[in-house]
Parts: sequence; C-alpha cells; structure tokens
Amino acid sequence: KDRADVATLREKLIEQFSGVLEETELEVPYSLQRVAHLIHEKTTVLAEKHEDTLTRFQVRAPARILEALRAELVEKN
Repeated sequence: KDRADVATLREKLIEQFSGVLEETELEVPYSLQRVAHLIHEKTTVLAEKHEDTLTRFQVRAPARILEALRAELVEKN
C-alpha cells in the first residue's frame, strides 16, 4: 500500500513486458510522415520540434522499438 512500493512494482512490470525504457532523439524528414505516425503510436513523445525539413522527436521507448524505428528511417532515406 506504500506509494514507493507501487511505483517500484510498476517499473518492474514495464521492464518485464516492454524492456528497459531508453530516451533518445529521432529526426524524421517531412517526407516520412508514416514514421512520424509510428513514433506517436509506439513511443512516449517527450518533445517535438518542427524545423525546415524535418521534425525532431525526443522519445522514450524500449530499445527494440527504437531499433525498429531507426531501421525505418535508414531504409527510407
């Protein structure tokens, strides 16, 4: 019933089912809006900055999700 215990349990459950969460920045050209959609769908977007030719996303997600998104960005460029 202790809040700290509940928070610890929550983190352990997230790690178990999703993996350890990592924080990173992804740069997505405007031509790859499908990848931008996937980022919103599969990660927690912490910040989003629109620039002249791309959007910079600061995200938190499991490593396997981030690897898949990076692969999409490399494949499409």
